Amino acid sequence: MFLTINGKRHYRWRAVDQDGHILDILVHRRRDKKAAKTFFRKLLKGADLRARVIITDQLRSYGAAIREILPVWNTPTPVLEQPC
Repeated sequence: MFLTINGKRHYRWRAVDQDGHILDILVHRRRDKKAAKTFFRKLLKGADLRARVIITDQLRSYGAAIREILPVWNTPTPVLEQPC
């Protein structure tokens, strides 16, 4: 989702669990690998449970961030791409 703050475009990153509850939200100026890594670090910092499946849109920065931040999860955790 795109937001306009002070005339500049920002992006909203959001994590939702299987019941539809919002786990975390991050508003960031960019939508790149660095922003994705920031989002995943922030999300996992307070996480008590491990994700079984990660569903994303088809943005490439998610995959790049997941490979760096969650290298152990690459094999057992499927990453599904939700069509836009």
